[in-house]
Amino acid sequence: TSLLKIALAPIEEHTRQLAAVILKKCIREHWSRHDRLFVAPEISANEKAVIKQALPSGLGETNSKIRTAMAMAIAQVAVNEWPGEWPELTTTLVDGIRARRSKAEVLGCLKCYEMIANDMDEVSVATVGPVLFPELLTLARVAEHADVKRRAT
Repeated sequence: TSLLKIALAPIEEHTRQLAAVILKKCIREHWSRHDRLFVAPEISANEKAVIKQALPSGLGETNSKIRTAMAMAIAQVAVNEWPGEWPELTTTLVDGIRARRSKAEVLGCLKCYEMIANDMDEVSVATVGPVLFPELLTLARVAEHADVKRRAT
């Protein structure tokens, strides 16, 4: 969780970006002993809960490199835990798109879905599609920024 705190802290952006990239690597190697890339020790259940709760806040980062690194970290967790063990991720990402609190958050949520989509099976698409696709259609129709429209389509 120290890397996550650094990645989300109000400090130099290059330090935050490096922390986010290393966090993604740690998640890939230490999240699940069932993963083929696993390296001991496994991240504790308590730390996993803290990480899953805090990671989505990084999707609203104004720095696109940090935002992408956070989306990559979320996608790495999702490989092992979504949708079954992390069902609230769907709600969190759709709410980030629907609420349109900031352009950065919308782009971060869309980037995260883009990264997760590579690992989605039919069951995941059937679960997420009915919730996500109407939001993507709305974004494509009403988005004020060309890059948001482009990412939504």
